[in-house]
Amino acid sequence: GPRFGDFDLGIRFSHAGYRIAERNAQHRFHASTSMVFAIFTKCWAEHVRASEDTLRYAFSAANKTGDLLYASYSLNCLNTVLLFAGDPLSAVHTEAERGLAFARNAQHGLIVDIISTQLAFIDSLRGRTRKLGTFDSERFNEQAFEFRLSNRPGLAIAECWYWTRKMQARYLAGDHDTALASLLRAEPLIWTSSMFLEEAEFHFYAALTLASTLERVTPAMRAGQLERLARHQAKLNVLASNFPQNFDNRAALVNAEIARIESRILDAERLYEQAINSARASDFPHQEAIASELAARFYQSRGFSIISEAYLRNARYGYLRWGAL
Repeated sequence: GPRFGDFDLGIRFSHAGYRIAERNAQHRFHASTSMVFAIFTKCWAEHVRASEDTLRYAFSAANKTGDLLYASYSLNCLNTVLLFAGDPLSAVHTEAERGLAFARNAQHGLIVDIISTQLAFIDSLRGRTRKLGTFDSERFNEQAFEFRLSNRPGLAIAECWYWTRKMQARYLAGDHDTALASLLRAEPLIWTSSMFLEEAEFHFYAALTLASTLERVTPAMRAGQLERLARHQAKLNVLASNFPQNFDNRAALVNAEIARIESRILDAERLYEQAINSARASDFPHQEAIASELAARFYQSRGFSIISEAYLRNARYGYLRWGAL
C-alpha cells in the first residue's frame, strides 16, 4: 500500500493469508498471522474497532501454543487500537496494565517499554501525572526513560512511539512548542513504523502541531514549515481516500486547519463541521472533542464568542466521554 499505492491488492493478499491460517489452526504461524492480519489490514480496511476481537483471538491462540512473543505483541497492539478508537481511558488503562504484567512475566523488554509509554500517556490524560502533558509520575520518570531509549538502537520503534505519544499529550495540553520538540525527536525514527497505527497518529498530531505553531515562527522558517505541514496533510488525505471510516475525520480536521491558516474562511467552517460530524458518525469521541475545540478557537478568533462557547461545550463533553479528565 504505502510503497506502491495499491492498498487494494495488499488487502486481498492479506485476506488470502488469513484464510489459509484459519484452515490450519494448529500451525505454529496461526497466531502470528492472525495478529499481523488484524494490525496491518483489518484495523485499516474496516472500522478500527473491528480488529479488537481478532487481536484478542490472536492473544489466546498464541498463549495456548506458547508463542509468548506474539501474545505480548497482540496485547500492545490491542492498546493501540483502543487508544486510536477513543475507547474510555479507564477501560484502556485496565487492558494496558494487564498487557504490561504479561510482557513483564514473559520478559519481553521492548513490549514492556511500549506499554509503559501507553500507560504514561493514559495517566497524563486522566490527571495522574505531575501535570497535563507530562508523563512524570510516582511510577514513571521521563528523563530516565528517555535516556535509556536513546542509548539502545534496538529500541528504536519504542523510542519513536514514545515521542509520538509525548507529542500527542503535549499538543492536547496546549503545550504546542514542546509538542514540536517531541515531533522533531520522533520524525527521524518514523521509518520503524510503516502501516502501524502509530504512524498515522504521528502524521495527524505532527500536522496539528505544525499548524498551531506556524504563527510564531520567523518568516524565513514559515515556508519550510508549510511544506512539512503539506507532507503530513498529503499522507492523511491518502489514508482518508482509502479508509474513510477511520481517517476522514482526521484528514478533514487537518484540512480545516490549513484552510484557517490560508484565510479560506468558508472552507474552514465547512471542514471543521465535516471533521466533527465524521468523528461522531464513526463514534470517535476524542476526535470530535479535538475538532470541536479547534473550531471553538477558530470562531473565538473571529469574535463569535457564543458560537465558540457552543463548540467548547461539545469539546468538553467529548473529552469527558473519553475519560480525559
